[in-house]
Amino acid sequence: HMADGGRPITAADLGTLFADRCLVDKTRDAKDAASRGDAHRDQRDPDDEPDRVEDLLTASIAAMPRENADGDPPPYGRRLVDSWRPADDSYFGGGGAFPEIPVVQFPSAIGWDAKGTPEKAKGRGVSSTQGTSQAVPPSPASLDLDFDQLQTIHARMMLRLGPDLDDPASVPHRENLRRAKDVASRRTTKEWDTLVSFCANVAAKAKATRGPDAAIRSEDIVKYLLDSHPNAREITRVDSPDPQTVTERYLIKGGVGAGEPVVVTDGGRDWARWSVTELGARFPKSFVRCNDRAPARREDEADDASGGAQRSCALSAREYAEYCANRPGIDDIVSLRRADAPFYGNGLQHDVFAARDEGSTHADDGHLTVTDAFPSPKFTSNCDQVREIVTMTHQALIPNAPPGMGEEMATSLSGSLSKVFVGPCGTVTRLHQDCANAHAWLGQASGRKLFVCFPPSDAAHLDVIGAEKETRQSTIDPLTPKDAQPAGYLENATPTVFVLEPGEVVLVPCGWWHYAAALDPSVTVMRNFFTASPPSNHVDLVGTIIQRAKQASTCC
Repeated sequence: HMADGGRPITAADLGTLFADRCLVDKTRDAKDAASRGDAHRDQRDPDDEPDRVEDLLTASIAAMPRENADGDPPPYGRRLVDSWRPADDSYFGGGGAFPEIPVVQFPSAIGWDAKGTPEKAKGRGVSSTQGTSQAVPPSPASLDLDFDQLQTIHARMMLRLGPDLDDPASVPHRENLRRAKDVASRRTTKEWDTLVSFCANVAAKAKATRGPDAAIRSEDIVKYLLDSHPNAREITRVDSPDPQTVTERYLIKGGVGAGEPVVVTDGGRDWARWSVTELGARFPKSFVRCNDRAPARREDEADDASGGAQRSCALSAREYAEYCANRPGIDDIVSLRRADAPFYGNGLQHDVFAARDEGSTHADDGHLTVTDAFPSPKFTSNCDQVREIVTMTHQALIPNAPPGMGEEMATSLSGSLSKVFVGPCGTVTRLHQDCANAHAWLGQASGRKLFVCFPPSDAAHLDVIGAEKETRQSTIDPLTPKDAQPAGYLENATPTVFVLEPGEVVLVPCGWWHYAAALDPSVTVMRNFFTASPPSNHVDLVGTIIQRAKQASTCC
């Protein structure tokens, strides 16, 4: 998101930015370009950045093995050996692309908008310091980048990381990445601006009470919210609860869907205390997808004033940890006001960090995976019955299934319900209910996180968004100033407010609405689950399994 008009970066924008490097200039004499490029390389210190990356590109293209005598691409099996890549649109004349060639390709200009009037083209180029916009260039046949490289370059632009000085492959792009870091206007969202204003108000109260050097404490935030809503209350906290007590007193509380949240202060006592930085160091090459709004909402697409549709990018865990470390903290109000809305690695399944990468800077300490490092809290041992529900449902649906198939399905579905949320200070999860009427527990491996929860019965006072079909979400932001909140919300809603500290775990029964905001760089471990005995929300999981089975049979 660095092009004119506050848009997400498109293929056309990347093409303009990397036009020197990536586009094939068919009008240039290849041999002449090659000789000039070779001479240029011979005279330049290898540690210096190129003065004319265009010459480097043209020379490298000219040096590549060309098509055979008939003008066709090399035969299948020879293309990689010959270091060949498509350099002309005519190579795609037979249809499709070349899947064995690991570069970004544009058959028939797919994904590359080279047409349109000058009016339409305006704003699709890269902003310059003079505020002008370059025209969209003609589509190339391919780029000399694979998809992961292109995706990483795009992410470093969006996150203003600048060039990766430790990556030799980034040398030709360093100037462009430096330029991208400075030319984009501030990108924000309504929920980010609300959080920053909230932090400023809390900081002002803390300084008025404890002096000009006072830092924001968790109790400052909770007190401010308790004072902002007449019905707000603090959450119950317990130590080492009996699993059966947790199920009966908090999860079910005497009836289906009538539970209440509780914080188990030692719920994560068996967890590794991995920070965002340490997670990046342990799994440096794992690819992390991050978003600037969570959860995504359909209505955002038509509301540019609040920040527009969710923007996403992906990069290595090492680079994402670098991004998180460079973000301002909760007490740096001046920098928070200048900063973009943060990108959030929300809902990352454990297999994103399935095993330690080569290049990890940590010795093996027994925690090889995220699943190993963050086992389910002991208080959930009775109520998390996902595997049993899935296995029994599978057996009822397919009684003659081969041995082990039900267990395999249970393992797969159960694994998909465990996630990690990683991000810098200031990431926000907007007010929502979890899908499929699931229970949840969420715990802090590192960093603090603010939560505001509402019971299912408060839905009538939370301005629920009707257009969201996949999820149930609310427009209410609990951090909005009191005088800007709807009257019905202030009169009738009953928020539960708390800050989750490292090592603590909160149990959120099904149907409860919850909002969250990270007060520090944060690693949050989360799991959705279902309970059949005592009767709770197992019917919703069974219904989901049956629906998926129907969809699968329709597809087949």
